[in-house]
Amino acid sequence: MCGLAILEFPGPEGQTKVREMVQDRTSSTWSCEVTGHATYAVTQEPHIVAGIRSSPGYKEHPRVAGHQVSGFDTRHVVADCAGTPTYFSIELGQDYTSAIGESSAPRTKDLFENFVDVAGKRLGCNAHWLRLVGNSEMKARQGMARSQKMEREPQPKDIIHSMSTMQEE
Repeated sequence: MCGLAILEFPGPEGQTKVREMVQDRTSSTWSCEVTGHATYAVTQEPHIVAGIRSSPGYKEHPRVAGHQVSGFDTRHVVADCAGTPTYFSIELGQDYTSAIGESSAPRTKDLFENFVDVAGKRLGCNAHWLRLVGNSEMKARQGMARSQKMEREPQPKDIIHSMSTMQEE
């Protein structure tokens, strides 16, 4: 789906025909619209992420799958991904919302968690060190690490590639 291996279909099982439109021409932004069902987007563009973080609606939210999240809601969040702030979002379409409640339709929370996991891996993130954080928490962690000279795990920045040049898994 959308050129990402194992990205879940945002609708009931058995749907065979959908239109996917993927935008991945820039190295810092990727998006995909599954017409009528969902639009996924991820960006590491510093100006966009800074604008999102400085918006009045940006705040911490309850944990999602064990991750501390900050954003506009639980489907629009900023993550610290290999030291690079990364914004993930999903917008749900009418076909998906009409199917909510059908036993074969995935839960919204599961769709978003799957997207963050799959798209995050494509950016070089993995579940071991991908953590959804707020701006203040990330600054506090960085300050504590410097002041206490804490060791930290290596961050594989060398494996972060432009999403537009990566091959489908």
